[in-house]
Amino acid sequence: MSSPFGILGELEVNVEICFGSTEISLEHLLQLGPGAVIVLDQEIDQPVELLVEGKPFARGHVVMIDGCYGFEVTELIERPQ
Repeated sequence: MSSPFGILGELEVNVEICFGSTEISLEHLLQLGPGAVIVLDQEIDQPVELLVEGKPFARGHVVMIDGCYGFEVTELIERPQ
């Protein structure tokens, strides 16, 4: 069965999961070492974002699949037409 996207459906895109973010000083960054913890701006029970080519695409939750991280989509993010 052929893709409705034709040959474009075979293109690969960069997909990332964003757990949260924060700002720290360069000095603090350079002092990080093993065991250091950085607190992010997102609470653990909040959905995380799936980014496609750096742009928000979906929200969902991190899951465990056969010992690996996975992502369960709970919401697609509306994009301007």
